[in-house]
Amino acid sequence: MYEFPSEVEIRKVLLTRREGVYSDIVVELEVDGVFESIFSGNLGNINKPHEILLPETPVVTPPAEGSSKISGKVTFEGAAAQLPVKAFKTDDSTFSAKVTSAADGTYSLDVPGVTSRVYVFSHQEYGTKFNPSTAVAVGDIIRPTEHNGFLYECTTGGTTAADEPTWPQALGASVTSGDAVFVTKRMYLPKIHGPVLVEGESVVIEVGSPSILKGMTERVWPTVFETPEVGNGTEKVSGGVLLPDGRVYNVPANYSRAAIYDPSTDAVAYTPAIGSGTGKFRGGVLLPDGRVYNVPHNYPNAVIYDPSTDTVTEIAVGSGVAKFMGAVLLSDGRIYNVPANHSNAVIYDPSTDTVTYTTAIGSGSYKFAGGLPLPDGRVYHVPHNYANAAIYDPSTNTVTETPEIGSGSGKFLGAVLLPDGRVYNVPHTNSTAAIYDPSTNTVTETPEVGSGTGKFVGGVLLPDGRVYHVPHNYANAAIYDPSTDTVTETPEIGSGTGKFVVGVLLPDGRVYNFPYNYAKAVLVSTGTYPEVPLEACLNPMFNKY
Repeated sequence: MYEFPSEVEIRKVLLTRREGVYSDIVVELEVDGVFESIFSGNLGNINKPHEILLPETPVVTPPAEGSSKISGKVTFEGAAAQLPVKAFKTDDSTFSAKVTSAADGTYSLDVPGVTSRVYVFSHQEYGTKFNPSTAVAVGDIIRPTEHNGFLYECTTGGTTAADEPTWPQALGASVTSGDAVFVTKRMYLPKIHGPVLVEGESVVIEVGSPSILKGMTERVWPTVFETPEVGNGTEKVSGGVLLPDGRVYNVPANYSRAAIYDPSTDAVAYTPAIGSGTGKFRGGVLLPDGRVYNVPHNYPNAVIYDPSTDTVTEIAVGSGVAKFMGAVLLSDGRIYNVPANHSNAVIYDPSTDTVTYTTAIGSGSYKFAGGLPLPDGRVYHVPHNYANAAIYDPSTNTVTETPEIGSGSGKFLGAVLLPDGRVYNVPHTNSTAAIYDPSTNTVTETPEVGSGTGKFVGGVLLPDGRVYHVPHNYANAAIYDPSTDTVTETPEIGSGTGKFVVGVLLPDGRVYNFPYNYAKAVLVSTGTYPEVPLEACLNPMFNKY
């Protein structure tokens, strides 16, 4: 796992081109004179969509006496902030200028002699690594010696203890070290905007806008593109994940093997046999080491496929049939299996190859269908037949329930985390989608989305913040726009019933629809987007079912 250095200095930006378009953005950090690289490219907005660090409204003034200026404002978690702002030239990726914004968030960067485009960066203060028996003052920021994705702000000054404390991983939680007290804060990756032309161009960034860089080369795809046949038979695939090499892994339901589709070659390859029987698995999760966890549905074991060796391993998880539907990667690397018929959720730990059981969650059959990790680390269960959504807290092994969401049976199947932190429940038989707000514990309904029963299975958050609904029985995909509370539809996608289940966003902006009964997978283009960084598409917040 990446560990932030004691002194964070962004020194260089590298843009990688793939097939003629910008794809990945690499940010180099200087650590005691040695360069390290992390992927960024507005990744902060994708990782933590409800709270963002955003250089706002850069305005470039014309050159004066050999000097150019970039001015604007920085906000952090929605408020003006005093933070570092830096610029890098796009023509040779070198560092150009640095300034700290004022208390009201405004900044003005001098970029003398620069007539090319630049990228503008800002990032929160990452503080210092924990030191034992060291004096700290109120407001000091401390990082654990082993990075866990959080920072800790001193609220009571004093001297830290000789031993490092056990750091909580819940926002707002307090921890004491010696006689000093700290509160848990979120750590964000740097935020990037650009390219900005240093010749009087005026650029506006909208807060909560797409999690991608503006101004990058764009590619236009056919609206609907069908792949070669993927597997055969009916109910063959039950979801899947995007692999780190850009290929798409199709989790087998009835099909004997997993199919792997390569968008760069439009070719399909197959794994060895994975499990046996029908309805074997429902969904998959990409493990941090690149392996794929196949979520057991009727099959007694979970199966882990290793793309690097083309081999599989198995471990017993739960009992009975229709046990789980979907899974979530927890922040500590464990796999949370979402219960459908199983009384408990089961958590698999890849580091120890062991399973643990939660307390009972919900009741009845097919109670939940899919889950997603909330930004605070809890797990949201999508209500299918159960009246309410359930939320499990791994830190306390406790379950809470939301107000009732939707009505009837088979209500929702899959969910999407919106950029503002709300949860969008994808309608399966429910006439409308339901949006749950964890901050207020309230539910709102959208206008009607599609019609009929079994209309959609799963959704995908698009780069512009809209929600794509994967068509199952419904003829078209539906697209919901949270900013306008409106629904539009694509042209017809595939034919028949039970066509597709869930989807993943590809780096080229298209949505891969996993084929359930339809012979082929379908890639759908919903607009013209710049290339999305692969690391963003691999984010476990989205790359799972």
